[in-house]
Amino acid sequence: MINAGAMLVAAANELVFLFVGLELVSIPTYLVLYLPRRDASTQEAATKYFYLSIFSSGLLLYGLAFLYGLTGVSNLKALAYLAGHAASVPQPQLALIAVVFVMAGLGFRVAAVPFHFYAPDVYQGSPTVIAALLAWIPKAIGFLAILRTLTTVVAAAGGSTPLADRAVVLAWIVAVATMTLGNTVALLQENLKRLLAYSSIAHAGYLMIAVTVAFHTASPARDFSSVVGLLFYLVAYALMTLGVFGVIIALSTPERTVETVDDLAGLGRTHPATAAAMALCLFSLTGIPPLAGFWGKFYIFGAALDATPSESTRMFQGLAVIGALNAAIGAYYYLRIVVVMYLRTPPARPIAPRTGWPTAAAVWSCAGLSLILGCLPAPIAHAGRQAAEAAVALPEPATAPLAAK
Repeated sequence: MINAGAMLVAAANELVFLFVGLELVSIPTYLVLYLPRRDASTQEAATKYFYLSIFSSGLLLYGLAFLYGLTGVSNLKALAYLAGHAASVPQPQLALIAVVFVMAGLGFRVAAVPFHFYAPDVYQGSPTVIAALLAWIPKAIGFLAILRTLTTVVAAAGGSTPLADRAVVLAWIVAVATMTLGNTVALLQENLKRLLAYSSIAHAGYLMIAVTVAFHTASPARDFSSVVGLLFYLVAYALMTLGVFGVIIALSTPERTVETVDDLAGLGRTHPATAAAMALCLFSLTGIPPLAGFWGKFYIFGAALDATPSESTRMFQGLAVIGALNAAIGAYYYLRIVVVMYLRTPPARPIAPRTGWPTAAAVWSCAGLSLILGCLPAPIAHAGRQAAEAAVALPEPATAPLAAK
């Protein structure tokens, strides 16, 4: 069902189908959160996620209904056309309210500030394999939905309209707040799942940089470099994050689970292969070349620096600088884990995982693919360009909305 929902979000040209696709992703998530274990922490995590997800779905549905009420159409290309012709919308100033509600509803799914507060508790209270699922799938689907809706509508409105200008400022604030809060609070974490939860929030902030730039540059120049960076980053983020969670799963046993950073002390001596895979994934999360995480940040920050010259150019340049500073903050807590693994003395009773070859193969696949993608980024970037043009459903200038035909 999750796969069906993801494909529906990617292919949807109607607001209704897009909302149904998002719910097809969310509903199985409630079940997998609740079913594996019935202890108090898991039930608390499932309950928080369920109620907050329902609330966010209500906000999203209200925003989509607002868009339909303003324009009378639900087709994405028709919405984009109307956004590009302000006279076609009876009350264009109200479109910003719709954008705010849609961003709020999707902000929960991507764990963007101020809709992030559920993530640390839910990650910590969930089984590790479910936390890995939550770290990537809702985020990827949420950002894809943002591309299909907000980026399409705002970019079509043009970079000089009040709607586009205010949407860019709103996205700029969300991006800065998300990556700064995520990285800053992650510095204080000792629990690995909470650290990775705040790390996930920070990465949502980096991805919001791409969204902010796309609001400004996708039209009229049809510059999709920021969207390419976002899609590339999602692929890279999947590999490096799932690799880290895979190592935690591999090292945990029913008798002894890996919970804190100190539980990894001396891993480089006791389990050198596992530590090497973990280090590769952490280096990629940091953004060290030649790994996939480096190119993800390079494409996104580069798109911000190369944004179409305008009065907002300094704002985008500042966003890139803030992103780079946040990446430096993130490097501290990622590299701290590497230091603990290689420079700390192993405990008297080291971890004795009972892991078969499938888990080890999955971990090394993530680490290896992160390295390969870092060495050969061009094929994925080219595919991302084609996907970006399909995802951001901007109509050609001569295209009329379906409602007008």
